[in-house]
Amino acid sequence: MPPKAQRSLNIAQPVSSSRAQSANAVLRSATSTMATSGLAASKSSPRSSFFPRTFMATGSARSEMEAYYEQLLSQDRVDGVDAFGKNGIHLLCKGLGIKPESFEMYTLIWKMGVTRGCCIPRADWLKTMYTYKIEQIMDLKLFLVEWMKESSGDSFTEFYNELYDYIRGEEARLMPCGAAVEAWAVLFQNEPRIIPWIKWYSDIYKREVTRDVWRQIEAFLSAVPNINAYNVEDRWSCAIDSYVEWCKVSG
Repeated sequence: MPPKAQRSLNIAQPVSSSRAQSANAVLRSATSTMATSGLAASKSSPRSSFFPRTFMATGSARSEMEAYYEQLLSQDRVDGVDAFGKNGIHLLCKGLGIKPESFEMYTLIWKMGVTRGCCIPRADWLKTMYTYKIEQIMDLKLFLVEWMKESSGDSFTEFYNELYDYIRGEEARLMPCGAAVEAWAVLFQNEPRIIPWIKWYSDIYKREVTRDVWRQIEAFLSAVPNINAYNVEDRWSCAIDSYVEWCKVSG
């Protein structure tokens, strides 16, 4: 090796060693500082007081809404599913100040993307809480107010259609007539034309509600302003055709 290159190498080696020692010192200092800061933060954190002692004792890092889910789950866990059922839903509604079979609750089910009948799975709950950065029950209340504007506005059709599976229930293949009638009364509470439809369906038709009929009654009420405007050539279901005929005969 040429003398100049050899001298350069000999000079570079102590410099490199010096940098490594300096970097190690900085790393040790930073690690010590982070550990001290983290300990201080954990002692002073106001949120730690929320968790029940059972969670604090195990050192769990779960959020308030995860802990709240466990409370709801303790009311009634659905067999074979990581989800809480009707008792948990009632407790959740009590915390939110709403009714279980209400427009508000249906809106919450829609925004969480729940498709299982009459229960709320952990996966849907956690996805919603973390997506919207919901940390407390009060946050959920505030979001629900905004979501209601969507479900009762331009997003109503999407909101309504996606509720079929939840209202149908987990054990039923088709939506029971009684469940559908109760839901229609809530979801179309500001639509007077739902009243004769409910009367006809529950007193005369009395059949389980298919997904097609569920969707078509919303489309019918949106597209047809009155019975006289109904066009038999349009592709409506037999249920809608029969209902219109009944309305005409009944006057």
